[in-house]
Amino acid sequence: MQLKAVDLVADSGFYWLPFNKLELKFYNIRHIQPHTGELCERFGALGEISVDWVAMKGWN
Repeated sequence: MQLKAVDLVADSGFYWLPFNKLELKFYNIRHIQPHTGELCERFGALGEISVDWVAMKGWN
């Protein structure tokens, strides 16, 4: 989906989310952040993966 094709002031499309499409984009990003952090923490604890994000450099 291209942002140019999305009506950003239209309703979110979900009756339980009373805001527009632009706010929905931010809501989705904010929603997945803790899930991503939890997965990285769990996989890192198992030694399965190493996440080399810029924000994590120097924290080890």
